[in-house]
Amino acid sequence: MHDGRLQVARTIREKEKNPDRISLDRRGLTAVPLMPGESRVRLLSLQHNLITRMDSLSAAGLTLSRLVFLDMYDNQVDRVSGLDCLDNLRVLLMGKNRIKKIEGLRRQTRLEVLDLHGNQITSVGGLSFLCELKVLNLAGNQIRSVGASDLQGLRNLQELNLRRNRLRKLLGFGDTPHLVKLFLSNNELSSVEDMYSVAKASHLREVTIDGNPVAQGGDCVSFLVSYLPNLNMLSNLQITDPVRKAAMSWRSNKEAASSLFVQLGVGEPDGVKREEVIFNARTNWELLRSQSCCANSPRPGHGPGHASGQRPGTASGTATAAPSLDADHQHGLDGEDKPTCPAPAAPSSAGNAQGKTREQGGDYLVEISGRYLNVYGQGALRFIDRPWNAAKAADVTIVRFNYINFNGLTAVLGRLKQRFPNAEHFIFRENNLACLGQLNALADIQGLTSLCVEEEGNPIVAKQWQSYAIYRLAHWGLRTINDVEVTEEMVSAAAAEFRGLSDLVLWSLPDTLLQPLLSRLRLDGSRGHGAALPAPHHHHLSARQWLWTADPALRTVVGKEALQWRRTSLTQDDLLWRHKGRVQLGALLDMAVSAVAKLRQLESEWPSVLQELVRDTLVDYSHLHAYMKKCMASLQRL
Repeated sequence: MHDGRLQVARTIREKEKNPDRISLDRRGLTAVPLMPGESRVRLLSLQHNLITRMDSLSAAGLTLSRLVFLDMYDNQVDRVSGLDCLDNLRVLLMGKNRIKKIEGLRRQTRLEVLDLHGNQITSVGGLSFLCELKVLNLAGNQIRSVGASDLQGLRNLQELNLRRNRLRKLLGFGDTPHLVKLFLSNNELSSVEDMYSVAKASHLREVTIDGNPVAQGGDCVSFLVSYLPNLNMLSNLQITDPVRKAAMSWRSNKEAASSLFVQLGVGEPDGVKREEVIFNARTNWELLRSQSCCANSPRPGHGPGHASGQRPGTASGTATAAPSLDADHQHGLDGEDKPTCPAPAAPSSAGNAQGKTREQGGDYLVEISGRYLNVYGQGALRFIDRPWNAAKAADVTIVRFNYINFNGLTAVLGRLKQRFPNAEHFIFRENNLACLGQLNALADIQGLTSLCVEEEGNPIVAKQWQSYAIYRLAHWGLRTINDVEVTEEMVSAAAAEFRGLSDLVLWSLPDTLLQPLLSRLRLDGSRGHGAALPAPHHHHLSARQWLWTADPALRTVVGKEALQWRRTSLTQDDLLWRHKGRVQLGALLDMAVSAVAKLRQLESEWPSVLQELVRDTLVDYSHLHAYMKKCMASLQRL
């Protein structure tokens, strides 16, 4: 005892053994003792005592300035105090006490873990100074609600435990942008409306909601799964692709019927911050790509060409008369690819009576910014061809697509020029461009002068794709590709490389598809061009016969335009026949290559072979008698 206060002293041996930690558990202490000479202590445990007040910590704190871990679990403390001198405190464990209010933490700005479970706390507050707090445990208290400002300042909070309270309303989760774990089990939440704010914590990965009335209905699961793109565990339920798909369908229906859900989609009244929207778009993109990777992973027995060419997120189809035999896609003339992403949040618009300049939701953004049209997220595809401010749209010359699956993007490329007539420079980033055949869809833009495909999220950059892009798009005005000027030599080289491709597709294309192609290109004489270009039906010529009599340059252009991009769903029989066809084609190619190699070898060796044949023949005839005996001996041995 010192001046009526309990004092703790350790032997030199005890200090050497544990220089930075002291454990005073289960000592029957009623107050925090003085600890002179313990300036090196970083961890102090006072579990399972009878301490009622913490004021004595202010005196002990003069010697505990390095303390980072304080454990006072299972005591009788009714008020948090005496911590002002503990400037370095990182972890404070005060579970199972009698604390009624969160207070006394104004100076603990470095605190990272705060455990107040099993107390008598009735409200959340007094936390705004804890800007470094990462884990907050308030389980087993008497909290009825989380107010709109109760979580302010907790920008770095990652885990929040509110189990076993009396919660009926949750607000303020927009102040916890980095929250990844939220535990709400065994409370009194009765409806989805009571927990709208949880949707603002878009980084949440794990949530528990069991033991609440709201968990008895299906809306709770659908709500949380559809509005939390990173969620992968919900009350021990693993979030699978079918669960997320059903949830997104529920969300679409709710947003169509209720303005409350619309506000959730657009975020705060002034709209979700631009950077948060872009982050959400990227998160959804990564999720969709991982789902597609699982759904489209190569199956055994589909041949090495299939396995090496498939990329995450590529669609199923066929490669007909196109240089993308290494990927599961199909080219056609009449196909249209629909966006495959979940339905996006309802939009927030910016503009005026003359038209809009921005469409924005929780995970997508379309905006006109000077000469740029920036498009983020799969949900943005719904708004590209909506009415825009005509003057602003006319200024757009550069279009940037980010975090959008290219297969979904193809459906709007043909209509892009209707809204943005001067757009001619296109940049693709994180679009899952994986095979050469996908580049065919860019021809629908008809006026693309500059193309940039960035390495991020586009596996096609690992291939020699520029040559095919030049071959396919040069006649539409392509002059720059990835900041490299397209020269006449490059155009000629690309044409030479793919010279046989146009002929191949024209030979294989049936007349039922060739005739509509000529009509679309206005080469059928039905639109005022009949005098210059005879229509296929003139002189009883079929579309194919007329085309083969037309100018070779025109025929080449038609052959290129026949190479269009189309996704289709395939049956198991289609995949089987494709595999058989791939095997047969591979065998034919091997035979052709072998025959060509043998022919070249014969051409190079034929002079010496011919000389040997003539020499052997002359020798045999000059020794005819010996030659006949040799032949007779051979016959007798038989």
